[in-house]
Amino acid sequence: MITTRKAKLLLRDAVKWYHKKGDTLSERNRAHIEQLMESLDEAIHNKEKAKIKELTPKLKAFLNEHKKTGVILWAFELAVALVIALIIAIAIRQMWFELMVIPTGSMRPSFQENDHLTVSKATYGINYPLLPGHFYFDPDLIERTSAIIWSGDDLPQLVDSDSTFFGLFPYKKRYIKRLIGKPGDTLYFYGGKIYGIDKDGRELNELQESQVMQQLEHIPYTYFQDNLKQVNQSYIFYHFNQKVGKSTPSIWGRPKIEVWDGEKWVNDQSPSSPSYGDWFGIKHFGKVRLTESDNDNETLALEIYHHPTAEQNFQKSTIPLNKEHLDRIMDTLYTARFEVVDGRAMRYGSNMYASPNSFADVPDGVYEFYYGKAYRIGIKGWKEELPEDHPLYARTPKNILRLFNDGIDFHPRVRDSLQVSEQNMPTRFAYFRDGDLYLMGSQILKKDDPTLEAFVEKEEEKDAPFIDHGPPTSDEILKYGVKVPDTHYLVLGDNHAMSLDSRSFGFVPEGNLRGTPSVLIWPPSPRWGPVNHPDSKVFTTSRLIVWAIAAAFLLTYLIYKRRSLQYPIFKKNRTSKRLIAKK
Repeated sequence: MITTRKAKLLLRDAVKWYHKKGDTLSERNRAHIEQLMESLDEAIHNKEKAKIKELTPKLKAFLNEHKKTGVILWAFELAVALVIALIIAIAIRQMWFELMVIPTGSMRPSFQENDHLTVSKATYGINYPLLPGHFYFDPDLIERTSAIIWSGDDLPQLVDSDSTFFGLFPYKKRYIKRLIGKPGDTLYFYGGKIYGIDKDGRELNELQESQVMQQLEHIPYTYFQDNLKQVNQSYIFYHFNQKVGKSTPSIWGRPKIEVWDGEKWVNDQSPSSPSYGDWFGIKHFGKVRLTESDNDNETLALEIYHHPTAEQNFQKSTIPLNKEHLDRIMDTLYTARFEVVDGRAMRYGSNMYASPNSFADVPDGVYEFYYGKAYRIGIKGWKEELPEDHPLYARTPKNILRLFNDGIDFHPRVRDSLQVSEQNMPTRFAYFRDGDLYLMGSQILKKDDPTLEAFVEKEEEKDAPFIDHGPPTSDEILKYGVKVPDTHYLVLGDNHAMSLDSRSFGFVPEGNLRGTPSVLIWPPSPRWGPVNHPDSKVFTTSRLIVWAIAAAFLLTYLIYKRRSLQYPIFKKNRTSKRLIAKK
């Protein structure tokens, strides 16, 4: 369909071409195209639709016949257009905003697999395109507990972070985590919460009080021996990429075990020296699994593995659970997103199934639990709550055991085994808070529960008991907390069990900070809309600069576009008989 706008664009294109190539036409053809353009311009000005409809095809046919573009010129013009488009795309996506898709469950429940987000790149500064660093950066704008986008540059512990931008430029992948620590902060873990003191000695109460932290639990490690490095003959154990313990083999049998005291290595002689578990609050947490009770096949017991050492061992404690405890576990259960095929289950996005036929009663599909609710996952992350009679809701010991033990890892190594190692323990944790015992961020055994009282009484007889040691003092935080160095930041995933974060690779350099998520645009859910952040400024220097630059480019383009389509679109110089474009 021929419209006035299409006719204007065609006429503008004809004028530009004629201005460059008109001298190559014969007198007859030159006069013909001049007459066509002059008539079409007048018809457009006078809004003569019938005449526009008549003249536009004639001008188009003339151009098709005479507008010859050489291959080299065509390739050059195409290359220039692509380069310009690429520069604009890079500038927008690196310095202004970008669309992102969440690939994993490391930030659940805040952000889930297949969530589509818009990301603001000018929250804290103006980024260098494709490289770490900023043209402008204001660290005072960074809010603890806010979600943050950062790059994997200069973090060698991050594996598989190499990528390319548009398949052309070497590029480090972008990640999303929650920003917990700023330069100079000292942080310590207790009761699933984070305690901290900033560089000026102020207590970081926002780490417990912020609304976004209320339904999250934080654990200071994923594995007891998270990062092991060999130095000469010794093996050094790291958490937060900070050295904690050291084991040196000895020809006399037992290796020499040492603990870092903040300045030097000292013999592990707790309580006269720091212990492995003192650092960062590790002693407050234990890895757990459910097992069948020795006394009753109809109930379960909770095995707790705690107080790891650089000798690569740990303590074991057991709590018998009754039906009330198991009901609380089901009421608060969460799992990874998992797929069931022919009775076998695997974590969503993985390619390895858990033990065969362990989910034989569950129909094929993709599922997840959160806060005790089970969902079936549809196309593009669409969720549907399961009916109460679904087999995944069964409150039998067998179902509770498989969902708790397999529910995060869905890996064949996580089995009920007599020979316990960290490799066959599920990524589940227990901890005390104010005397109550917590699993999955929820209170499971209250401090006045007779079962828990009996457990604590028995534990207190041990050298390394798993009991409530209470919240940390300021001195304890400063002595044993993880200290964030200058120009670096500590980031953690909301889903501690499935997150590779600062607990493993350490601190993120300031230059890697790229922006913040802004709006969840898919899938539709109660989470849909603006991302829940701590109160932060909307009108910042960096944002105003970027918006002003974008507005200036847009305004310039609109003015150029408007002027190029004004009447007359061309005019004829009577003396030289040349056409010039009206700019």
